[in-house]
Amino acid sequence: MSLSAASTSSSGCPGGSLMKDMDSIRERRAKLQSIIHSMRPPALTLNSSDLKSRDSRRLGDKLHLSSSSTPDPHPRRPHRTSSLRPFTQHLPDIMKREGSSQSAPEASRQPASFSRRPYETGRSRHMVSEDYKSDEDAEYTQETLEEIVRGIKSNSRKRRLENTIRARKLLSIEVGPPIKEFLKAGILRPLIPYVQQQEDSTLQLEATWVLTNLASGTAAHTAAVVDGGAVPVLIGALAGGDEEVAEQAAWALGNIIGEERYRNQVVSAGVVTPLLAALHHGRASSSSTSSSSASSSPSISSPVSLVRVVAWVLANIFRHKGLVMEKQERQACIATLKTLLSHPDCEVTVDALWTVSYIAVGDEEGQREAVEADILPDLVTHLGAKERQKVIPALRATGNLVMGSNDLTDAVLAAGVLPHYSRLLVSPHHNLRREVSWALSNVTAGNRNQIQQVIDGGLLPQLVEVIGQNHLDVQREAAWALSNLTTCGSPEQLGELLLAGGASALTSVLAVSETGTVGVVLSALQKILKIPNLRNEAVRQVRVAQGVQRLEALQGYVDSDIKERATEILNTYFQENTEGRDEGS
Repeated sequence: MSLSAASTSSSGCPGGSLMKDMDSIRERRAKLQSIIHSMRPPALTLNSSDLKSRDSRRLGDKLHLSSSSTPDPHPRRPHRTSSLRPFTQHLPDIMKREGSSQSAPEASRQPASFSRRPYETGRSRHMVSEDYKSDEDAEYTQETLEEIVRGIKSNSRKRRLENTIRARKLLSIEVGPPIKEFLKAGILRPLIPYVQQQEDSTLQLEATWVLTNLASGTAAHTAAVVDGGAVPVLIGALAGGDEEVAEQAAWALGNIIGEERYRNQVVSAGVVTPLLAALHHGRASSSSTSSSSASSSPSISSPVSLVRVVAWVLANIFRHKGLVMEKQERQACIATLKTLLSHPDCEVTVDALWTVSYIAVGDEEGQREAVEADILPDLVTHLGAKERQKVIPALRATGNLVMGSNDLTDAVLAAGVLPHYSRLLVSPHHNLRREVSWALSNVTAGNRNQIQQVIDGGLLPQLVEVIGQNHLDVQREAAWALSNLTTCGSPEQLGELLLAGGASALTSVLAVSETGTVGVVLSALQKILKIPNLRNEAVRQVRVAQGVQRLEALQGYVDSDIKERATEILNTYFQENTEGRDEGS
């Protein structure tokens, strides 16, 4: 009975029968919840994994690894879908699974910076605006903005500068800056040429600052800036002779690149070379600077404010799939990232780590270039960092790499990630445990040597313990790790899984309502039960975990393949007890 229906039926006595109806509803709901709770934990509702084809690889979800002190690192990356889809295809034997890597956290900031962001007031090292007492406050009308634009068009250098500063101040308002109104007033046409005026660096800086904030608005605002011809002008300013203008131009270009559809356009326009040169020389002497010179990664001499902006722009360049970039430019970027990973500034390091994680989820050529650039030792170092904002992207980067070919996985394991994974599996942050479990699921989807390293590292008992901690998203990832082992491991390795209590742990996961996870767990149990010398112990563990009851419940599952698998397991291994109670129930 809906609330509206209850209201209608109780119109004669709103305070009486309505309350009785609501009490009755609550009573029935409480009984129903009690019954459901006795059978299984609540259904998963977030970050549900999809079942892909047999040979698919599994990308890391953009998991919510942020805390109150660490804003979410992926503002524009989509999460893996959170909808629960019915199981409609044949269960694969193994899944290096690919969830939508773009779909986890999608909101606040990149690891250390926004995907798109206005240039904050006060950022400039020598504030030109301080020479002017008029602050314009935050009050304006369309007529005021049109007056400012007319002033920007003035033949008087003083009026041009004063009105450009007025525009910059208004566009620096934190809430509701008049971007749309300034664009409507026609600010772009007179403003963009000032970005090229190197002989007047003060006006050039202020004009570039205005463009930065215009490009930090909506997609339509960014489109207006791009269509106005700002990109080549900003790249020229980045390659120009003024260090502060170069920093501001990099920021403006980063805002444009943050709008995904313009990313490749800006890259093809030649942003990479002057961007990297600005790091190593404080500025780029010309746009024709050789990319190979940047790839040698000389020591960074630029101010930390400029280094932070460049690191953030690099993160925006690589963040989305489909990047079109010359191989030489990509190699130069990777070499620069190698240098940034050891930078003393935490914000720089965090952005560099996220950029590596984006490269690691791309094509295999980029992954190999990152490994060949000797980035793995830096990633492993940051896995052990005290700062959680460093650990998260380092973990994601290594997890993305083990999703690749066996030799890439071997390289990651040889770099020493497993001791860090072991430590992070007992982290108080369940999101870290989830991310590690996902990474391990792709290691156990590898060859037997890789699986043996997981066993020798003592990680199987930890994965079993993780499943018992009642965080459903972590349970799912750990269940995938154990299930993949049953497909790729030897009988002896499956025996190690049983010794760790793996069959019992997998059985407990049958209580979830996620079709993909239930399917792979059933497949894993079948593989264990088929091995004669493991069968008795496996049957015992399944029974102790109330497996018969749970398998019987799955016979009423909506998906026919799940029903058939559950029935087959019951009839083959538990027929004598299908009507009895499980041990330990």
